[in-house]
Amino acid sequence: TPYEEWSVSFTPDGNAVYFSEGTIYMAVCYSKKVSGGWAKPKVASFSEKWPGWDPFVSPDGKKIFYVSNQPLPDAPQNMPSRKSHLWYADNLGGDKWSGARPVNEPFNLDGINDYAPTVSKNGTLYFCSIGRGDIKGWSSYSVKWMGGHFDKPQLITVPGTDEIQDPFIAPDESYLAFINNNEIYISFRDANGWAPAQKLGPQVNDGNGISGPYISADGKTLY
Repeated sequence: TPYEEWSVSFTPDGNAVYFSEGTIYMAVCYSKKVSGGWAKPKVASFSEKWPGWDPFVSPDGKKIFYVSNQPLPDAPQNMPSRKSHLWYADNLGGDKWSGARPVNEPFNLDGINDYAPTVSKNGTLYFCSIGRGDIKGWSSYSVKWMGGHFDKPQLITVPGTDEIQDPFIAPDESYLAFINNNEIYISFRDANGWAPAQKLGPQVNDGNGISGPYISADGKTLY
């Protein structure tokens, strides 16, 4: 397409990909695999009215999380929100989705911009914010799914990093990929939490702008 594209996420079967597309106006789009190629992208139904970006399909394919400045339900519906919130939609079968719903938790409704949602198999949500609490720059958080609601956010700390932006969590939470100073790093979980960060090589970190790392379900491809 003639537009910028970033932040990809695939359905569990690998036959559909969701991504951010746009320049001034951003939308969550998707493309389906057809005869070994990819069909012309379409705007996802939940992203047709309001801007959306940073989509992430849950490992079981039942939900898609994304970011939007869509007005919250209790706000005037004729103008976008001044803040970016985490939203989600439920899968209704194939490429059909429910209407958009905000993640209805205090950490998502406290007036701080949230970005880059990513979810593990057990439902733990990871995301990043800028200027949350006493941290002026980018920081990332994990929030456990408690069965009916999310727990309180836990700050993610990885030795050897200045900031943690655009997290990607492995389905089993065994590793975390993220952006630190415009480069992709990875950290593996150990007995003490997260091991010291490892910067990926120059084949990946080549000096160009980087955002939204995503690793395929089989762990063999980085997008």
